[in-house]
Amino acid sequence: MSPRDWDRIRSQVYENAGRHCEICGGRGPRHPVECHEVWEYDEAASVQRLVRMIALCPACHEVKHIGLAGVRGRADLARQHLAKVNGWSPEVTDRYVQEAFAMWRLRSGRSWSLDISRLAAYGIDPALITEASSASAKDRSRSVASTTAQKARRGQGRLL
Repeated sequence: MSPRDWDRIRSQVYENAGRHCEICGGRGPRHPVECHEVWEYDEAASVQRLVRMIALCPACHEVKHIGLAGVRGRADLARQHLAKVNGWSPEVTDRYVQEAFAMWRLRSGRSWSLDISRLAAYGIDPALITEASSASAKDRSRSVASTTAQKARRGQGRLL
């Protein structure tokens, strides 16, 4: 989707949440909240379905991407936040994270159909995204370059 559409969706999600985290109620110091996609998985049909977008404080968002937190050297902070929000002991937190990684490995080994029809609730036509994602990266780049050049010729955009 376009950066403009993503910004519009994020703003809507932030506003609907009162610019507070939908999990812990907190806010981050630099970015009060960030937008995160919530997915459900139909294991039998191999369908990954977008359920909705939620506003998360940076700490809760980091927990949702705890593998990335580990790469960034922040896994301990993410685990501490997870334990605090849920009232868990370090042992329960470790077991939960191990199970989450096991599920991630299992799901990553499969091919999934993607259901993004929920984007319609945010004013996005999912068919356009599906159509765009089926084009090659080279074709998408040409299309974006062509559209940008057309807008620039009409004075509707800036070339950087």
